[in-house]
Amino acid sequence: MFVYSRFSLLAIRNLMKPLSCHGSVRRPSSPSHVWVTLKCFDLLAPRRGQRGRDHHRSNRINSIISSERRPLHRIIRPSKSFLLNIQDRHISTQGNTFVNLQNSSSMSSDLSSVSSDFSNSSPSQLQNLSSLSSDLSSLSSDSSHSSPSQLQNLSSLSSDLSSVSTDSSDSSPSHSGPSNGSTSKLLLCCLNARSLRNKSAAFIDLLSENKADLFAVNETWLTHNDTTALAELSVPGYKLLHCPRSNLRGGGTALFFRDYLDVTRVNSSEESSFEFSEWLVSTLTVRLRVIIVYRPPYSHTHPVTISTFITEFANLLESVVLLNEQLLICGDFNIHVNASNDDNAIKFKDLLESMSLVQHVTEPTHEHGNTLDLIITRSSDGIIAAPPHVGTLFSDHAVVTCHLTTERPKSTAKQIIYRKLKSIDMNHFIDDIGTSLLCLNPPEDLDALVNCYNSTLSSVLNQHAPLQSRSIPIRSRAPWFNDNIKNGKREKRKAERRWRSSRKDSDLSLFKSKRNRMLVLINNARQEYYSNLVAENCHDQAKLFRVSKTLLNLQADNMLPPHDNASSLAHEMGEYFVHKISTIRSKLDSHCPSSFTPPPMPTKCYNGIGLSQFDCLSDDYVKELIASSNINCCPLDPLPSSLLSACVDTLLPIITKMVNLSLQSGVFAMTWKNALVRPLLKKPGLDHTILKNFRPISNLQFVSKLTEKAVAKQITEHMSTHGLFPSLQSAYRKYHSTETALLKVKNDLLLNMNNGHVTILVLLDLSAAFDTVDHDLLLQKLQSVIGIQGTALSWFQSYLGERSQQISINGTLSRKFHLQCGIPQGSCLGPLLFTIYSSKLFEILKHHLPTAHAYADDSQLYLSFSPAISTNQADAILAIETCIRDIRQWMLEDKLMLNDDKTEVLLIGTPKQLAKTSIESIKVGEVDVKLINTARNLGTWFDNNLTMNTDINKTCSSAFFYLYNIKRIRKYLTSESAATLVHAFITSRVDYCNSLYYGLPDYQLHKLQRVLNSSARLVLCAPRSCHITPLLRELHWLPVRSRIEFKLLLITFKVLKGLAPLYLSELISVLPPSSYNLRRNYNGTLLCTPKSKSKRTLGDRAFSSAAPALWNSLPFAIRNVDQSVESFKKKLKTHLFARVFTE
Repeated sequence: MFVYSRFSLLAIRNLMKPLSCHGSVRRPSSPSHVWVTLKCFDLLAPRRGQRGRDHHRSNRINSIISSERRPLHRIIRPSKSFLLNIQDRHISTQGNTFVNLQNSSSMSSDLSSVSSDFSNSSPSQLQNLSSLSSDLSSLSSDSSHSSPSQLQNLSSLSSDLSSVSTDSSDSSPSHSGPSNGSTSKLLLCCLNARSLRNKSAAFIDLLSENKADLFAVNETWLTHNDTTALAELSVPGYKLLHCPRSNLRGGGTALFFRDYLDVTRVNSSEESSFEFSEWLVSTLTVRLRVIIVYRPPYSHTHPVTISTFITEFANLLESVVLLNEQLLICGDFNIHVNASNDDNAIKFKDLLESMSLVQHVTEPTHEHGNTLDLIITRSSDGIIAAPPHVGTLFSDHAVVTCHLTTERPKSTAKQIIYRKLKSIDMNHFIDDIGTSLLCLNPPEDLDALVNCYNSTLSSVLNQHAPLQSRSIPIRSRAPWFNDNIKNGKREKRKAERRWRSSRKDSDLSLFKSKRNRMLVLINNARQEYYSNLVAENCHDQAKLFRVSKTLLNLQADNMLPPHDNASSLAHEMGEYFVHKISTIRSKLDSHCPSSFTPPPMPTKCYNGIGLSQFDCLSDDYVKELIASSNINCCPLDPLPSSLLSACVDTLLPIITKMVNLSLQSGVFAMTWKNALVRPLLKKPGLDHTILKNFRPISNLQFVSKLTEKAVAKQITEHMSTHGLFPSLQSAYRKYHSTETALLKVKNDLLLNMNNGHVTILVLLDLSAAFDTVDHDLLLQKLQSVIGIQGTALSWFQSYLGERSQQISINGTLSRKFHLQCGIPQGSCLGPLLFTIYSSKLFEILKHHLPTAHAYADDSQLYLSFSPAISTNQADAILAIETCIRDIRQWMLEDKLMLNDDKTEVLLIGTPKQLAKTSIESIKVGEVDVKLINTARNLGTWFDNNLTMNTDINKTCSSAFFYLYNIKRIRKYLTSESAATLVHAFITSRVDYCNSLYYGLPDYQLHKLQRVLNSSARLVLCAPRSCHITPLLRELHWLPVRSRIEFKLLLITFKVLKGLAPLYLSELISVLPPSSYNLRRNYNGTLLCTPKSKSKRTLGDRAFSSAAPALWNSLPFAIRNVDQSVESFKKKLKTHLFARVFTE
């Protein structure tokens, strides 16, 4: 007997089948034994030095197997070096070509002992093992003359072979693309999920494991608003279409399909006895009509008989059976088609037969042993390539899989271009930069220096991390998949095979426990993945929002129009943006009045001192400028952000030299003038298929943005020193915000209402305001209004001239489009330049209105009048229309277009005051703008009574929407990650401009408090029956009313410290000291409180009344204005927290 080095089985085919001679089965004379043929063994060669003895070795093996009852794994021990085939060898004992099945027990144990050695087997080996297992199973069912012990041994052998095959397939490498054999055919899976909402992680794992092309699911339990559940079910490489049940809970059908398939929903309906969805699946060669059916079982909630179902299902079949496409019907029919004596099953089969349809599933699909999940096709189509296979139990149903005859389309892999930045040796990288000509001998000309900077850094980067191209297959495996999950899946499959073999309740319980353990592992891994993802991006708000929207399956901000080619879309959008601006400029030129005389404007600076030269920057100042900036490089930069941050110290002298050369010479480098434009939707929810809903956002090179930032700081200091900023312009100014602007406007409106007046509020809207700015007019304003002269003015001339832009779509660039007007949106100087450009607006307003307010291109005009006098109403309308007419004429002259259609007008007052007015519309240009009841104003909603009810309702609605979505993934988040998401999406909305809510009644603030309470319960996973006070105390959250007071008191403190806009400082005044209150107000400042005629008025909600009332109620230790803002915030929150939770 030969001794072999190790065991490695390459293929076992047709092992232990009943001996067949020309179609007839020969059985031995003894009925107490079952005999099988060893059809073939594929054995590998022995160890080195024993080659050439094949014939002798095969004879020796035959004799050993036939004569001895020895364990197989001691007989068959070949190595992997050579293949010895023993084909059709009849191993005989005393002239018989049979082997007694009494050895099946030892064979089973032998195969079980070597099952772990199959990790390196090929797919063909595993397929042969699987075939052997099925052959043994069929043999077991045919062995009617065998003893119980023999049958048990045979069943155990079949189970062990299945274990070998399955465990080997687990460890074999997975292939994302189709391979030869049956895997080149489309794979269909069918499953009753019994809710995907709570099994998303397990389903993703099942989908990734089966690699199905079409996965039909019923009983999804999804709804139309399950955005987060749909996000959890999103798998790379797959798309999902679903049809939820419309009225009752449960039900629903869905189809997961590969993204290389074209799937269209044709129909979906809910009959009285079943529900279905109809889909049309198209490949390059075949059109397949897939119908997913779910029939609920008879119950008191669904008292519909099978007879009704058969009638309604027959009507459905009648409508589709004669269509041209290949027909495939699958789903859970809840009919025991495996029961031969079931009358309902017989009727159902008769219906299928009468329609020339075939049902293909023959194995039990339910854990109770019934065949409920079916696959039905036309008998003439022949679209089923192999009999369906019943796989693992997912719910109480198992997944049914089968290959179709349709060829699987070749999956197109994603081609990516990348650099291995992590493999860069940073010390060598920095040394190469430091020893380059850029650092040793930099050019003195700005354009030459910028070109040398870009080319040198690009060359060093290509040397250390050259661009590489790679084809990436789209894999469906979840990113949280790890070895623990893999091991848990293996244990679950082994337990399931044991239960399928024995059908014992104890084995079923063991299988379910293993399955639950695997789900726990998946959920824990998913929780760790989500929490780490949130924690890594919690300090970068932009990244956190992008990550959160991905987790919550929210609409992305970078949605683009549908397109097949990114390059063509980039050219199309670039042409559109340029054509849009040229069209607007043509209209402005044709409507510009020649007789219009603008109001007088100043011709020099405030005190006659102009800005003729920019100051040069030191290395330390540039380093601080870089540290305060977000290093976010664009594709036009030679280095990515991470490398630039690491090389800042080495490149700092060069960057400083580039910035100073630009400031001193009055030249903006030509390379810096090209902008990379990313189209973004103007507002969330707009139709992304319409080009006019997009605005161009410019992305500029990092050094050019540093230069702009340096210029912007010096211009801002110059304008602040000489008082050149419009006092009522709040955009892009230090200490100014939308909340301060709205506080001022609301203060004026409430005081007017308190005085019995009605206010006309007009919200103006401009079309493409930044993009239509005329360069010559802007340079004139910089010179005449701001006092920019000399080299500084030359710098702006260079900055504005010869600009260009390229549209970027998914990394694909369009050609360059040259710009004749406009200032880039997304630049550091753009907002400041537009403020200067539109400063004439306030000169016009002085001639017509007592007050107005502006935030960039959003202007608010308001004028109050007494409704008791009719002439006042007419005069107010005339004044506001005259003001708008002059503004419109000035805008035409300055190449700005007022959007008449989007201008909104509100009439604000108490219900009694508004009842006395008769205004219906206001004339704006050629349009009569009708009065409206509510309007969006700088992110908040104003109504005509200033109740803020609309704003609170919309805030609560938006907050609960995000709260519900966060709740769907809460089980995967830690408390800290959940709190981060709640602060990002919930409390930020509740706190936005919440100072406007001061003085509102409790019933309105209770709406916001309910949002806060629900958020606290979500973060702490507390039941709804739990009292909210301990939860808020544990999270250290203030109630809504205290949060409003906190915001107002913080703004008041900033006003007293000189850290707030001047228009707010004018609304409050400090109480002058006296001999009486000097001692009482020691170390604390008191404010003057306006006198009111009644106890409570609308004026009490105004900032001028609310700020003194709240401030004076604080303890004098907190009212100390000499402390820092952070110290005041800490003391104030401690005071409010103690007041709320100790009372």
